[in-house]
Amino acid sequence: MATKRGTLIPNERRRERPPEALKAAKEIWTQKYPNIRLRSLTAVYNCVGLPFASRRTCIDPEHLKTILREDDYRPLSGEHEVEIGDLVLYRSNKDEYSHIAVVVKKEPKVINASFEITVVSQWGADGEYIHLIDEVPDSYGTIKEFWTGG
Repeated sequence: MATKRGTLIPNERRRERPPEALKAAKEIWTQKYPNIRLRSLTAVYNCVGLPFASRRTCIDPEHLKTILREDDYRPLSGEHEVEIGDLVLYRSNKDEYSHIAVVVKKEPKVINASFEITVVSQWGADGEYIHLIDEVPDSYGTIKEFWTGG
């Protein structure tokens, strides 16, 4: 895989996990987040491989900065600018990205002048889920950025 500017991005297709392990992971996550919806129960790609490699491979999140820059993505100033298809990036600390999701739905919440944003993302080797932006494993962090394609 390479960026638009030609930089090669290391990637690797994972082996599939046993069905019993995938089902157990699904049970754990749906108990913790009852509103999430399973989209695909597979482990061969990761969250970065979902939007940037068409669900075919794993790409380490350390390459997100390069991909965003060289594929002409730009940051959005907040959730009010987000549209379907935009990206939500998570940080577990201020320096490193830990997770990425794709926006699939955005609904205004008039009561508190905000939005309810639904995304799809691959949770490690535990499957792909449709969920609200704040319903992610704790290890992904809570610092969110919004990006759109160039």
